[in-house]
Amino acid sequence: MTSAPGDSQTDCPSEDELVRMVEGVLDSDSLSAIEAHIDTCDDCAAVVAGLGAVGQPPKPRQVGRYLLDRKIAAGGMGEVWAAWDPKLRREIAVKLVRPDRTDEGRERERLLREARSLARLTHPNVVAVYDVGEAGGEVFIATELVAGDTLASRGGASADWRMLVRLYSQAARGLAAAHAVGLVHRDVKPANLLLGADGRVRVADFGLAVRASTPSPIAPTETPSLDGGGLVTRAGQIAGTPAYMAPEQKLGDSVDAPADQYALCIALGEAVAGRRPPMDLDRAEMIAFVSERRSRESDLDALCGLLAKGVSLDPHARFTDMTALADGLDAIVAPHAVHRPEASARGTLSGSNLSTAPTVAASTLRDPPRSRMTG
Repeated sequence: MTSAPGDSQTDCPSEDELVRMVEGVLDSDSLSAIEAHIDTCDDCAAVVAGLGAVGQPPKPRQVGRYLLDRKIAAGGMGEVWAAWDPKLRREIAVKLVRPDRTDEGRERERLLREARSLARLTHPNVVAVYDVGEAGGEVFIATELVAGDTLASRGGASADWRMLVRLYSQAARGLAAAHAVGLVHRDVKPANLLLGADGRVRVADFGLAVRASTPSPIAPTETPSLDGGGLVTRAGQIAGTPAYMAPEQKLGDSVDAPADQYALCIALGEAVAGRRPPMDLDRAEMIAFVSERRSRESDLDALCGLLAKGVSLDPHARFTDMTALADGLDAIVAPHAVHRPEASARGTLSGSNLSTAPTVAASTLRDPPRSRMTG
């Protein structure tokens, strides 16, 4: 490389020094000297410009005002990304329709339906919706980003069953809030019950939610769930996850809150016993089923009675509502109770005010992500 006229070649910094300058690892004196040299040396300035272009991280993909950081889930319906909200300076989750779907219009409607369903709920055990919109032909939902796992990762014959009851009781409270505004989830399963690092359970993925007493529709095409697992809805079949689906839902009858009770009790029974219980077990049969994996104790027998009621074939034989189920779960572990998170309001979201985002404990304020961005 050459320097300005009148200077010798040796006056130019080495390429290693220029690289270290671009990387920001030079001491202040060396940096000042090289910057002064670059002002008079076109060749060195060109080298630095080229190094800067190579070292520049790729520009993050943007949806609306949100910068997508990393993909955290993908399925037939769409994708979920961890993202950054530059306006409110916090991490969020952004769910969007896959751009390569041939039936994108139908999936957009489902995505918007999920957003409208969630927007009517303001409960600590339901994932919070911040925003919904369309940008560049893509529909998106911005929600809280729950740092943690799902209840699918918890359970088994060696797990503390009382801990499992407390977790599923939280899920029941969230579903009770959905039922209170007339919504039935229809796809309750462990993978849709998020367990945050704060120990709080949130019910997620309301993409199949319907108004109460709605006939379960026959799905004309295959539309897997967003998390990519379990949802079977091919032509002539009912939308939902068969392993957790209530009998009336499988038959295409009117679906009401008891269908969610059934699914939750199947999921909890599976978590406690390590395998999924058959439908319509009576109390004695449920005790026998669970006792194959666990030693008997009076509190566990009481739980088996509750689960047997929840998985009754007749919806009218189940609990009066999801709150009654949650109360029953809490009563079983009451002597060993751990304080449940307060169900205090965290702000009010409505379909006309989705961009007013409440504070969420799981959100972490930090600088915008500068790495691991994909386009």
